Amino acid sequence: MPATITLFFKEYGTNKEGHTTIDFPSSITKVTAGELAIAFADLIGKFTLGRIDRANVSFDIDLGVDTDYSVANALSDLRDKARFAFNATGAEGIFNRLMTIPTYDESFTLTGDDKPIDVSDAIIDAFVDAMLNGIAVTAGTIEPVDSRAYNIFQLEYARELS
Repeated sequence: MPATITLFFKEYGTNKEGHTTIDFPSSITKVTAGELAIAFADLIGKFTLGRIDRANVSFDIDLGVDTDYSVANALSDLRDKARFAFNATGAEGIFNRLMTIPTYDESFTLTGDDKPIDVSDAIIDAFVDAMLNGIAVTAGTIEPVDSRAYNIFQLEYARELS
């Protein structure tokens, strides 16, 4: 069973909370989990309007980072969501790893009926790259996996949810 890091998002001016999860190999340590949580909060925080204030890996991690992403924007709304569909591959075939990110900043959405997210934007591209290729931490580069611990190898789509 992979380790799961859950990032918690807050909406400005309310106590409403949303979350998204990222799975990693179960071999990660508490220190590595903290580094990964902060790194992914920094990547995702760049394309959301809410505040990401904590993470969970069966224990809470106070992110306590000094970035622009630790304070909720007045425009944040938990109903504004981005959906990223990644593919992972394993012995049984290819599986989807859906990821929904609350308080999404709609300025990253391109025009079109299916509301595609601009994956060529440097901020979104950095997040997708981290999901596909991992994040360098003290213990080396750690790559996200799906709930079966299979490697994520491609982005199928990214779109704003209505």
